[in-house]
Amino acid sequence: MHQLITISQDHNGQQVVSARELHTKLRVGKRFTTWMELRIDKYGFIEGEDFEKLASQNGEASWGGHNKVDYAITLSMAKELCMVENNELGRQYRRYLIKMEKVALQQINTSLPNFNDPVAAARAWADQMEERKKVEQEVMVLMPKARAWERFCDHNGLLNTEQISKYFGFSSAIKMNRDLVDRKIIKRDPAGNNTWLLTARYSPASLGFEIARLTWGEHGGKDRGHLKWTKRGVQFLDSIYNGQKQLF
Repeated sequence: MHQLITISQDHNGQQVVSARELHTKLRVGKRFTTWMELRIDKYGFIEGEDFEKLASQNGEASWGGHNKVDYAITLSMAKELCMVENNELGRQYRRYLIKMEKVALQQINTSLPNFNDPVAAARAWADQMEERKKVEQEVMVLMPKARAWERFCDHNGLLNTEQISKYFGFSSAIKMNRDLVDRKIIKRDPAGNNTWLLTARYSPASLGFEIARLTWGEHGGKDRGHLKWTKRGVQFLDSIYNGQKQLF
């Protein structure tokens, strides 16, 4: 099975992951060492219980890179770090780690057949294999979702209308924008700079959460605003176009 993130075993046989690799996968904006130290301090992770600092021969801590500080963290700590990031990548990786824990537990709990009752033993074995197959299938479903989100999101975890328009059945971002205007969700910037804005009704101040964010970048030699959608924004749009229950 392909791994979404590398899971290894420490000297005690406990499953661990590289904190540095997780930091990269989650696309955290802070530097790794700053992020890790803040997380350890804020959430009370304990060295020797939740993580171990990895030391190289020259006294530096290292894993997967030359003289780079890293930590071997338990799956429980990794899941908590994913959760507190509070974004789609964090949720995807947390679910993946949970599934991998289930796979590991099933491997441990798989018992030898009771040869005194071959029929019951065969049935129990088949049930165990079927359950393991289901878990592995769920993992395989999660992996492409997380990788797709990584591929399409920018460094802030945002998606532009072009990227989500086809998902909602539009042939282009232009047509989706027209529909969003008709629904009074977005409007043109009255300043006349060809930028889309959320209407007051759908602003963070009105909703209590952010569905889209205005970012700025160069386009055609000029700075131009781009309205990009957050994960909650995509869920919000899904509730409108597909009638799906919002997950927040």
